[in-house]
Amino acid sequence: MDILSIFIFSLNWLQRCKNHSHLKNSVTNQLVNFFWTILCFTPVFSYWMVNGITIWLYVFILFNLIAGFLPDSLFKYFQISYKTALYERLGVKFIRKFVQDGTYINRAARKNNGGH
Repeated sequence: MDILSIFIFSLNWLQRCKNHSHLKNSVTNQLVNFFWTILCFTPVFSYWMVNGITIWLYVFILFNLIAGFLPDSLFKYFQISYKTALYERLGVKFIRKFVQDGTYINRAARKNNGGH
């Protein structure tokens, strides 16, 4: 199955799940997640396809594995700001509309579910 047929199958399945709003919301959130994953990983995948697997792939994998095991308290030093105004100026409110459990997904869930 290619990506388009999976997407079409998911949309058809969503239409059949009108009585199961929690399933519909979950699948809708996963479709949004799938979209952002494809969007963000396409340039990375394209780079590795063009340049081949080099030492840099292993360096980045190792770096990410190490970062995954670091304590959460360490990441506070990498935070840009503690004020939300900076993030709002950077466009977080705009992006928030299009992410999992974002504005549009929650609006659709409330329309279909009533009290989400």
